[in-house]
Amino acid sequence: MVVTKLRRQESFTLSCIENRGEQNHRISLWIHPSIPLEFEFDDSDRPELNRSWLNEMMVSTNGSGDLRVDPEPAAAVA
Repeated sequence: MVVTKLRRQESFTLSCIENRGEQNHRISLWIHPSIPLEFEFDDSDRPELNRSWLNEMMVSTNGSGDLRVDPEPAAAVA
């Protein structure tokens, strides 16, 4: 989603909750196409993406301008 929004020349905030001991802290970063970013991965394999979850985050971001990094929901058991 970050790359997609930057390709569209869209700026946005990226927010997440960080656990610090017994307290949670909200962190927000301003993301803009003119700010260089680097992506680092632990291995060269491409992970399987949960398209439904990503879609929900994209819709939410388009409405609020804030991309929240929320935990991925557990897979539904059939």
